[in-house]
Amino acid sequence: MYAFTMDKEFLAENFETMKEAALFWVDNLVTDERDGKLVASPSYSPEHGTYSLGASSDQTIIWDLFNNTLEAAEILGIKTSETDEIKKAMDNLALPEIGLNGQYMEWRDETTMDVNGDWGHGHVNHLYSLHPGRQVISGRSAADDKYVEAMKKTLITRGDGGTGWSKAWKINFWARLRDGNHAGTMVEQIIKESTLNN
Repeated sequence: MYAFTMDKEFLAENFETMKEAALFWVDNLVTDERDGKLVASPSYSPEHGTYSLGASSDQTIIWDLFNNTLEAAEILGIKTSETDEIKKAMDNLALPEIGLNGQYMEWRDETTMDVNGDWGHGHVNHLYSLHPGRQVISGRSAADDKYVEAMKKTLITRGDGGTGWSKAWKINFWARLRDGNHAGTMVEQIIKESTLNN
């Protein structure tokens, strides 16, 4: 809400909740012995599975929580050992990679579904860092655009199909990718699909 209102009083009133949620993850992340990165465990990719270490959706939601908390602390002039802990965990958090097929990986480990594309699956929750998160922003930097291309590959592979929730997310993803034509086509599709029998 602060991002829309710039209401510092509101931010101050809610900072403790943000901080405690972030500290929960500081305490509950585990170290992946393969590379020393911090991961959620157990972790699950929503609507798709399976249980694993550090599924992309979980990792990027945690990153967003850490980032929002640290930004709020800076705005409010708060710097404590707790914010230092959050920053340290954020810097060591495992984040999604680009897979062998050029796709944005849904899991920390490459899977058959990742490599083969899992054509037609309706959900792409692992693109959370694009929407509603803001870790990846199209056009901001070359580093971001590398992930943008991988996300486009994932969306194209999964297709535009879906109903309700998943289709609405895909519309927002294409809008965040700055492809208004693709997003607009999908808006037309969802309106036709939802009004066909009315």
